Amino acid sequence: MVYARLQVRFPESLWIGRLSRMYPSATVTALSALGVDDDVVTLVSVTGAPPAEIVELARSDPAVTEFDTVARTADRLVFSYRTRSTIYRAAERSGVPPVYPIEVQDGWADIECNTSRSALSAFVTELESEGGVVEVTALSDGSNGNALLTRRQREMLTAAYDRGYYDSPRRCSTADLAELFDVAPSTVSDVLRRAERRALGSVLAETASRDHSA
Repeated sequence: MVYARLQVRFPESLWIGRLSRMYPSATVTALSALGVDDDVVTLVSVTGAPPAEIVELARSDPAVTEFDTVARTADRLVFSYRTRSTIYRAAERSGVPPVYPIEVQDGWADIECNTSRSALSAFVTELESEGGVVEVTALSDGSNGNALLTRRQREMLTAAYDRGYYDSPRRCSTADLAELFDVAPSTVSDVLRRAERRALGSVLAETASRDHSA
């Protein structure tokens, strides 16, 4: 088994890819996906983009056959939508289940998977055949995904640390970081929360491994 992290540029035919390109500074996260007949139903969270505009875009797009709002605030929308998804079927055909959640930014998805090398190769081939552009950004033996952050998570976490966000008292706020990255404060909070969880998970897993081997 190998752990792999892929950066995949979604083709224009994929609605979630088009959505993330329209709002490149927003955090678009696919929380889960389920195949239904020939379609796929995806649960998505978006922060940093106007919810009303997203609803209108979905309902006016012929590729989206069903759309349901799950939760909504001033700058965050959680919804499910149904559409044809060749990318989802590519994962099915290759036998590689991606690890959710999957973050999508400006058309690029950060996808993690734990699989065999042969299945990974088949997955990459399937993605490329469906119009995706694939970059393998991490590859290692075993399941060590907790040790790695996405590029965006690493950038924001580093900036927060360097500017004193984690100092006591704080020398930097989410509003300061939002201005630095040209995103909404809620987007900063969301990205930092995910990064902190991954980083903490990595530390705890490493500690548990050392304790077990001692």
